[in-house]
Amino acid sequence: MLPTEDLFATHVGRLGIDNQTDVIIYDAGYVSCRLWWMFRTFGHDRVRILNGGWRKWKAEGRPIETGESGQVEQRSFSARLIPGRVVTLEEVRVAIESDDATILDARTAARFDGLEGSGYPGVASGYMPGAINTPWARFFDADRNFEFVSPEKARAVFVEAKADISGKVITTCGSGVTACILGFMVEQLGNPDWRLYDGSWHEWGQREDVPKLVRQSSY
Repeated sequence: MLPTEDLFATHVGRLGIDNQTDVIIYDAGYVSCRLWWMFRTFGHDRVRILNGGWRKWKAEGRPIETGESGQVEQRSFSARLIPGRVVTLEEVRVAIESDDATILDARTAARFDGLEGSGYPGVASGYMPGAINTPWARFFDADRNFEFVSPEKARAVFVEAKADISGKVITTCGSGVTACILGFMVEQLGNPDWRLYDGSWHEWGQREDVPKLVRQSSY
């Protein structure tokens, strides 16, 4: 999922971004946190997310443009992968066996429980042993133009799920995108000690040598 340092640097530089550029990210759905995480994982902390994104911007009647985007001058961006930000399948397996980290899964409850398909052809349904389901959509407030929920509400979601986010946290989802929303919220609540399982269920569900549980039974 995560590109190489060189590939990320090439594309970012083409956008007119160098290592002194302040970056503001917005979206029309749920991917801003993924890009926020990628920039920081490659050593660029000068990045923020526009709360509410495109949907809130339009709802408030703010100015917009259509047509070709403005031309930017290509710049040189140096990407440096920060060690320890990405968790491999084997590291997740060890975390499950040692029970030394809270594993949060951002998928919908139906996909987590295995009551509906995984969303990927040929990939089994279910969840990892010990994983706790905290669906990503619960961290957005539809009544406030899809702003992030307040820290108090975010904490309540984790408390309701009986998820201890005070120590080591590993986030996962279907493909490593919405899992970044969970990490963003954990960090907003004061814990930077979270890591992303980038392969997420798309990788785990295809492997025959890892345990997969469903709500009714295990297999």
